[in-house]
Amino acid sequence: MISLHVSALSDVGLIRKNNEDSFFVCAPHLFIVADGMGGHEAGEVASGLAVTSIQEYVFHNTAIKDKKELLRAAIGEANRRIYAEAVSRQGCQGMGTTVSAAYIQDDVLHWGHVGDSRIYLIREGAGELLTDDHSLVWQLMN
Repeated sequence: MISLHVSALSDVGLIRKNNEDSFFVCAPHLFIVADGMGGHEAGEVASGLAVTSIQEYVFHNTAIKDKKELLRAAIGEANRRIYAEAVSRQGCQGMGTTVSAAYIQDDVLHWGHVGDSRIYLIREGAGELLTDDHSLVWQLMN
């Protein structure tokens, strides 16, 4: 049996006027973090829509047993919703977000992500990076 210590906090910081971060925690199973892309139109709309879309998809598709596939499909659905909103809603053209999602079932961690919001596993005080950034900088460094 794993032991989880979960907390969540988002802060606008000192530079930006609005907070473009969104998160959802439904311990002990589902965790989602989205970071709207700063400097783009409606980053907070994109991150909120990503979190809501993934949450709804996961909760409405409990029959999918492969949780990695469930997260992949949920992130794909979030992408479709964000794109549709960006095309149809004034002021949302070009909006985007990163997203990292994790699902724990039977003490197994499944995850999926898009962008450069990282997932770390902290075990006995040591951190292990589980994701690779989807960015040009990451590609050039590796």
